[in-house]
Amino acid sequence: MHIVNGDWQKQGLRYNPFHTIVSPRPIGWTSTVNTSGKPNLAPFAYFNAVNTEPEQVMLGISNRGHAHKNDYGFELNSPKDTLQNIIDTREFVINIVTDDLAEAMNKTSHNFTPGVDEFEQAGITPEKSHLVSPPRVKETPIALECRLWRSIELPKSKDVTTTMIIGTVVSTYINDDLIAEGALDVTKITTIGRLGSRYYCRVNKESIFQMTRPDNYTKGSW
Repeated sequence: MHIVNGDWQKQGLRYNPFHTIVSPRPIGWTSTVNTSGKPNLAPFAYFNAVNTEPEQVMLGISNRGHAHKNDYGFELNSPKDTLQNIIDTREFVINIVTDDLAEAMNKTSHNFTPGVDEFEQAGITPEKSHLVSPPRVKETPIALECRLWRSIELPKSKDVTTTMIIGTVVSTYINDDLIAEGALDVTKITTIGRLGSRYYCRVNKESIFQMTRPDNYTKGSW
């Protein structure tokens, strides 16, 4: 099978395989506030680290599409609350999603009307951040406080615009229990990743393995 220019529906596929091919992806569980200080929390499947000096992360946020308009009454191609809040306040927090927070994360993916407090809807606790206005999720063991570096409008898909947000990490929260021998011990937590469709994966002590580069580079395999 060959799919040209994303024309996957003509091949009889129900879902775009791209979402599954580029996976697993970490989940950008993003907390923001609007200009009035009201919090918002939503997960994004297009999230990753893009730089280390300075530490920077990216989010890909698509505007509301036809399903949002037809099913929920939103204006077509209107920006989601997360994007609007980041553009307005230039701050956001990425909360790492662990296995025990999966259900709460999923609840915040609902298409709530603007102004609804997703923290309350998901039964989780907003915790004051160290340097930015948006709260972090208190229950998460790791959170990245970010300030907007740049927003880039990506090529438009039919009627819907996607914006790439690049943020600079200004402060990092790590639960003290996760530090061992001067390093973050990822074997102490189980994180989840996005695979596409309804599928997720778990990253835990049992699924992790180690490799060393042929040149024995001290930072890891590559």
